Amino acid sequence: MKGYYKQFIIFGVLAPGISRANTFKDAVGEVVRVSQAIIPLLFSVALAWFIWGVIEFIRGADNSEERKKGKQRMLWGIIALFVMVAYFGLTSVATNSLFGTSPFLPQLCSPSTNNC
Repeated sequence: MKGYYKQFIIFGVLAPGISRANTFKDAVGEVVRVSQAIIPLLFSVALAWFIWGVIEFIRGADNSEERKKGKQRMLWGIIALFVMVAYFGLTSVATNSLFGTSPFLPQLCSPSTNNC
């Protein structure tokens, strides 16, 4: 059953948009559009996973097994955060060099300035 999740994500989320694309630029644009919605959510989950590991590490300071679990969660949280930052870097280089457009980077907006 585990193998079906990856296939569902690839074919259920990306394939409908890519099949509508007429050119390579449209296909890449569709993948980037989908990732614009998914990557910030995954980034938040990875950050929460890392923070949970820190809390677990501190809470289990007297128990070596709990510290080990906390270290493992922190490690995987850092790896996930690194992978997503690397993805942002690669997509920004690819969109800028291949298509000449500015890449999408998530931004925080200030309600007082309305610069969104």
